[in-house]
Amino acid sequence: MAKSKPVVLLSILLLLISMYAVNLPKASACSCAEPPTIAESLELKTAIFAGK
Repeated sequence: MAKSKPVVLLSILLLLISMYAVNLPKASACSCAEPPTIAESLELKTAIFAGK
């Protein structure tokens, strides 16, 4: 009976992992639109952050 306890725990662990894997959120496509220029951003926004 002592050998079956790790098997049961491993089975439960695999079941929980598989349930998580099935419920992953759906992926969405990336946009091909380019970000606005700094001048356009200045007109539309109150704060602008740019980095490289």
